[in-house]
Amino acid sequence: MILLCLIVFVSCKTQSFEDFEFQYIYEHFNVQDVIETYTKKNIKMYLIKEEQVARLVYFENHNGNYQVEEICTENGYGSYLFTDAKNTYLIIFYVLEDVDSFRCNLMKDESSKIEIWEENLQIRQQHIFYYVLDRDYQQMHDLTFESLSK
Repeated sequence: MILLCLIVFVSCKTQSFEDFEFQYIYEHFNVQDVIETYTKKNIKMYLIKEEQVARLVYFENHNGNYQVEEICTENGYGSYLFTDAKNTYLIIFYVLEDVDSFRCNLMKDESSKIEIWEENLQIRQQHIFYYVLDRDYQQMHDLTFESLSK
């Protein structure tokens, strides 16, 4: 269940992207709750664990406009799917201790489906997964996580 999705656009010509995201995290969260960060080109994500609540804070620098989105779930895992003019982006995240794999399907239509399956998560120690897909894949189905204890 997604509890909150907050979108903020801020134009910050005097503040760097790194300073902006650093300040945002320190003002809104306990930095000791951050369990993982993910950085790629003009984005940065923080995964925060507050008891069994998973919170993904997504930052994007889009031509000097800084976007912040928070995705919060109570069940320890979640996803965020969005599309722009070129691509569909999928972010899957979790904070549960015993998760060892997950899978989901992305669909363009009934005849075109992509299955994502990640396993050995305990070995990999990765909690944020970021995928860039063809723009036409805009429906996600059957996101399931499996634990070591099955």
